[in-house]
Amino acid sequence: MFEDVMTEKGEKRERGMPQAPFRHVLNTLMYVLITGCRWCDVPRGEIWASKSSAHRWLCAKGK
Repeated sequence: MFEDVMTEKGEKRERGMPQAPFRHVLNTLMYVLITGCRWCDVPRGEIWASKSSAHRWLCAKGK
């Protein structure tokens, strides 16, 4: 969809937020599944992915 944007040095330019580590996404998904909490109640901290990252991953892989 988007073309790779190259810098003057020929390297790919980073865009957007870096990907959340898979372990953090897994922690968040397991928390939601085990506790049954709503996405807006997902805890925040160093071992958790953001609710949007975890939800986006779930929707992309769940198809």
